[in-house]
Amino acid sequence: GVASSDMSYHTIGYAFDLNTEVYKPNTKEYETISKILRKAGWVNNVEGEWWHWSLEPGSVNQYTGEIL
Repeated sequence: GVASSDMSYHTIGYAFDLNTEVYKPNTKEYETISKILRKAGWVNNVEGEWWHWSLEPGSVNQYTGEIL
């Protein structure tokens, strides 16, 4: 289903989609950005959507130690 436009993780800043023209799976660029995003607390947990990244409650930003 499609999330409500006012409560979507995308619209409240808790999710985003990578530019699929710039980042392709199984490339050095994608692996680099993935490592950076994971370290900052972002997760890629939507099966089949390698471009989708979101923050999950309780995630930890390893750069700042902040619990999200």
